[in-house]
Amino acid sequence: MSTRLISKQEAAARVGYHPVSLMRLCREGRFPQPVRLAPNKIGFVESEVEAHIAALAAARDTEAA
Repeated sequence: MSTRLISKQEAAARVGYHPVSLMRLCREGRFPQPVRLAPNKIGFVESEVEAHIAALAAARDTEAA
């Protein structure tokens, strides 16, 4: 399991969301929660973002079946 942290911008780019939309999804509990690195700096656990992407693909595949 990767414990590498990625920036908010990189996490947003990986899923195709705008960073503001990404944070809204976090507040709604629909995206993995960020890790606070400093008072004004957050990061996302790379493996959690990848798992979220895999779950979206799996849900899509289930709906298509």
